[in-house]
Amino acid sequence: MTVGQIWDLLFNAFIIFVGVGIVWLRFLEPLFSSQEVSVMVMIVVALAAAVARFILGWRRVRRKLLEAEAQIEAANLQFQEGVE
Repeated sequence: MTVGQIWDLLFNAFIIFVGVGIVWLRFLEPLFSSQEVSVMVMIVVALAAAVARFILGWRRVRRKLLEAEAQIEAANLQFQEGVE
């Protein structure tokens, strides 16, 4: 993976973290009796969502990389057969 791909995944995970926090504070915090408990649960949920986004993105990039490598290998084999 390139630094740009890793940066993109980390930025997307951060955006998910912030988005969950905003939605939580706007819609779900009034449902909790204690603000401290609400914030702790919000952080756990936001971190879980961010980590899940990073892992799923990492898997997607890795899968695309393996597909591209397989296509290159197939093209290389086809070229080698054509040369002989």
